[in-house]
Amino acid sequence: TIEKIVVRMKLYASEMLEPKNIKLEFEVADELKKIEIPMQYRRELYLIFKEAINNAAKYSGATLISVKLLFNNRQLFFCIHDNGNGFNIESQPHGNGLRNMSERAKKMNAQFQLSTSAGNGTEIILKLKFT
Repeated sequence: TIEKIVVRMKLYASEMLEPKNIKLEFEVADELKKIEIPMQYRRELYLIFKEAINNAAKYSGATLISVKLLFNNRQLFFCIHDNGNGFNIESQPHGNGLRNMSERAKKMNAQFQLSTSAGNGTEIILKLKFT
């Protein structure tokens, strides 16, 4: 179930964020606790999460990271938002991290969105439809 992956996510995030004094808010919809997600999807979600947390901890200058896992109309909504510096996508060289997250989303047939701008933090949204 999703509960096991959430425990792993929280543990990883606390290990990365606490030393940098970055607060973590985590919201998981009750409906999701009952949903079984295929092993490959859980793996991809976790790796996307790790990459996003790692990037935020290293580069964002954030003091708060908010993670939401919601479920509505058979769709998983996964959002990671930080209140950090953000960056200009056009002028920032793209490393492997952003590309890897996008590729992992494609493996799940999920929509992947990255929203950021200098001074306004960064938000990663993943939408995954269940049939």
